[in-house]
Amino acid sequence: RAFLWLAFIRAVGAWGNGLARTPPLGYSTWNFFPRVAIDEMTCYKQVDAIVETGLRDLGYKVFVVDEPCFVGRDDNGNLMENKTTWPRGLKSFGDYLHARGMKLGIYTDQGPLTCGRCPASQGHEMQDMALFASMGADYIKVDSCNRDVEPEHWAAFRDAINATGRPMVFSIIAQGQKDSWTWGNATGNLWRTTHDIMNSFGGFTSNLDAQESVSDIEKYAGPGAWNGATEISKISFLIEM
Repeated sequence: RAFLWLAFIRAVGAWGNGLARTPPLGYSTWNFFPRVAIDEMTCYKQVDAIVETGLRDLGYKVFVVDEPCFVGRDDNGNLMENKTTWPRGLKSFGDYLHARGMKLGIYTDQGPLTCGRCPASQGHEMQDMALFASMGADYIKVDSCNRDVEPEHWAAFRDAINATGRPMVFSIIAQGQKDSWTWGNATGNLWRTTHDIMNSFGGFTSNLDAQESVSDIEKYAGPGAWNGATEISKISFLIEM
């Protein structure tokens, strides 16, 4: 699914990491593919299709693996990849993307488990962001399942991303809770202002309506910091393989 974060723009003071000066364009595996069933062969084919159809050249360069579904942690506490579904691993996949002028996005959660009940990053923020940086990640998506939503949870990821020294766009998936637009611009590069949408045009428009109903939401957005009603994806296309 292709995505474009929809933003209502006005100048604002944002987290100054210098990234996402315009809303990121790309593709996320979430929604069409079951979140814990995505495998590397499917992802490689989708990348090839994005390039071959000319979408990459139109700016759709971020590919978010949502989600890779790590299987646990090793003796050192590092997340372990599923060698059945990802035999070559995310590092090799990131190299493949980079060689084609694209960028790697990796998904995790602010709780102990992801929305798909796979191991997530609570208490391992520094370690996991360092691991993702070593894999060549350019974009980090942090979801809001299995733990109360508090701004400081995402601030811990922001600090962990900064500590890696690698430029990585930070996407906050707080589903609009705690008025995420009021604190997201000090924490990440983009933040969800609504809940997930279903694979339908109605789901897409209802989330746009929900965002539009918030008074002056546009004042929180600007270069490097974006309101996201959702991704344009469920209404777009499945790239035929």
